[in-house]
Amino acid sequence: MNDLRYALRSLRKNPGFAVVAVITLALGIAANTVIFSAVHTVLLRPLPYDRPEQLRLVQPVLQPTDAPPDTLGWWSYPMYELFQETDHGFSELAAYTPRPRAYNLSGVDAPTRVRVEMVSASYFPLLGVEAAVGRTFLPEENVTPGQAPVALVSHELWQRQYGADSSLVDRTISLNSIPFTVVGVLPPGFAGLSEQAQVWVPMMMAPPLTFANRLRGATSFWHFVVGRTSVGRTEAAQESRLQAAARAVDEQLPLQDAFGDVRLAFASRSLAEARIDPSVRAALTVLMGAVAFVLLIVCVNVANLLLTQTAKRRRELGVKLAIGARRVQIIRQLFIESTTLALLGGAAAVLVALWGLDLLRSLAPTAAWQAVEFSELSLNAPVLVFNFAVAALVGVVIGVLPALRTPERELDAVLKESSRSLASRVGARGVLVSVQVGLALVLLAGAGLMLESLARLRSTPLGFETEGLLTVNVELARQAYPEDEAIRFLDQAARRLSDLPGVERATVGNCLPLAGHCDRVRMEIQGEARGPDEPGHEVWTNMIDGEYFRTLGIPLQAGRTFQPTDRIEAPRVAIINEAAARAYWPDENPIGARIQLSVGWDDWAEVVGVVGDTRISSVAAESRPGVYLPYAQWFYRSNYLVVSTAGDPLAYVDAVRQVVRDLDPNLPIWDVQTMRERVAGAIAPTRFSTTLLALAAGLATLLAAVGVFGVMAFNVAGRTREFGMRMALGATAPDVVRLVVRQGMRFTLAGLAGGLVTALILTRFLTTQLYQVRPTDPLTLGTVSVVLGLVALTAAYLPARRAATIDPVEALREE
Repeated sequence: MNDLRYALRSLRKNPGFAVVAVITLALGIAANTVIFSAVHTVLLRPLPYDRPEQLRLVQPVLQPTDAPPDTLGWWSYPMYELFQETDHGFSELAAYTPRPRAYNLSGVDAPTRVRVEMVSASYFPLLGVEAAVGRTFLPEENVTPGQAPVALVSHELWQRQYGADSSLVDRTISLNSIPFTVVGVLPPGFAGLSEQAQVWVPMMMAPPLTFANRLRGATSFWHFVVGRTSVGRTEAAQESRLQAAARAVDEQLPLQDAFGDVRLAFASRSLAEARIDPSVRAALTVLMGAVAFVLLIVCVNVANLLLTQTAKRRRELGVKLAIGARRVQIIRQLFIESTTLALLGGAAAVLVALWGLDLLRSLAPTAAWQAVEFSELSLNAPVLVFNFAVAALVGVVIGVLPALRTPERELDAVLKESSRSLASRVGARGVLVSVQVGLALVLLAGAGLMLESLARLRSTPLGFETEGLLTVNVELARQAYPEDEAIRFLDQAARRLSDLPGVERATVGNCLPLAGHCDRVRMEIQGEARGPDEPGHEVWTNMIDGEYFRTLGIPLQAGRTFQPTDRIEAPRVAIINEAAARAYWPDENPIGARIQLSVGWDDWAEVVGVVGDTRISSVAAESRPGVYLPYAQWFYRSNYLVVSTAGDPLAYVDAVRQVVRDLDPNLPIWDVQTMRERVAGAIAPTRFSTTLLALAAGLATLLAAVGVFGVMAFNVAGRTREFGMRMALGATAPDVVRLVVRQGMRFTLAGLAGGLVTALILTRFLTTQLYQVRPTDPLTLGTVSVVLGLVALTAAYLPARRAATIDPVEALREE
């Protein structure tokens, strides 16, 4: 207890040292805890299913004879049925839709949209999930297409929409005007393997909900398959059975007609690994490495502070040993002082980490980032304890080191030295400063590259306008709207919306730029010479009206746009983008060319126009060939209404909702966003990663500056007599400043050189995260080196100014 009181008294006598050390520890431990908690939640948390380590995602792979394997990933239902009949090696199999579609849920107080996952009857037994109320699907409910309209609802939807009424079981709900009988409510927190589902229906209900050929089309790829490995079977044995199954399926379901000369294989990987998008995994890994660097810098900084503090006390320790104190007593005293400091830093780290989690949630993308739901993040206690233990261990080891390094034979020399002469020894502290600067440069280089990449993303021409546009989605179910009535509904909706006060134009399109879900189809060009194994060109399609290009500001480059006369009874027409014109008509005018698309019709369409390119899948992805079709000729049931407004687009949401409600009171609008919000959402993951990396780099730079300042201030304090003598002998204040700064910059330049070499090696791991920026970009690396050098120069200059103000007489008298 006496040692603890003495430790607290020592910290009170050195408040600057104590405060800086505690803050340094708190920031480093908290930053690591927050990011590692996110990494644990996303990458390391066990899946909440029965024996999750046995679950594997099974994916079809197309292997061209002259190219590396190209993972197809998605299954058609005929392929799945054939696979089930083979000796595939899995003890259980289940199918599910990984991207649940949204459907209209009616029969409630207000119509709404819910995400529906279509699954096989084996899905819930495979995962070990049982209903909280009612039951899950029976095997016979997934046999005959369209004959078992049953549904399961999530616990959250049951509570929010139905007030947790247990009588919902055996009641009827309506999805896209199709009645379904609710047979059960699933456990709290369960959202399916897609992690987005609110309602589940058998896969046999796909035809009425999607289209009639969904279960029969051999190349209609729309679902995933997960399997449970058999106990005791080796990975090699499983792989052998999997490829034998692939050969059997390939013989019965040849894909050459659709994909050319290909061979089918199957690949499998753990479900835990497959659930995370590679870009998310890469981004979190980079952040994990960044905060690990921060923790290392914190440890170096704390070590430097403690070395500085104990150097001041070397004479004190020598006196204690000289008057009879036992070495073990001194070690115990220093141990308690270091531990007390670490505990204070750890306690502060908990508070900073809680604040950091709130900051992380506020910076994160508003929607779930792939499988990452940041609103569910919580402080991970083991991670916090580990980070605290690392920092505390460094503190304790450095803290007790002076007592171990002062042998009795040196006591006489120690006692003869003044505290200032002891303090003037920089030694290891200078080396630690160089290490801090080098580590900070690596983080600054990474942050600089990411910031440059983000800036280029933001300045990338998108090919469309973003200001003043409101977008909402509506889906016209087949059961409620025959095709002619659905077209009439969209015509009326666009006309009424364009008549609203403050609305300049309104248009219809079945997909939007940056939405990434425009259908990809095969296109044939009339008169083009193709080999029998060439399946045609792949293009994306968008069904629109004639105002689409004007509303979104997409320029017409040649020909014409769609006219009101381009209806179902008129000849079919199409408009292509410039990417398609460059790819398929590089040396000729495409206007007048005739094309055929695999969209369910055999008609040929005439190309009547060429429009500018837009970014469809992402801001970073180059524009791909695309074809626009008039929705009155090539109808699609899910469509966006786009409204161009004179003011704030969000101010028109209620008016748009009322127009739709006037046309159909049971039809909800959803996915309501401005176009600016869609663009911001498209770059949100990059912005999120960049912001966190920049924060880590900023913290590292601050800690490096503190290190330089601390060492130089301590050095100046120890050389007061020297500086006084120099000035007494004629040295000027600028001479003293240059002397001190030169020593500080020597450490800094050594750190910058080592950090630059390290950065050239490590920034290559950012390649997949960068856009139009090389990981070794000389301008960025040079800029961050200069910035860090200036920060270090400032940190060294401040103590140098103090040295220049020393009064020679007072300095000599003091000694």
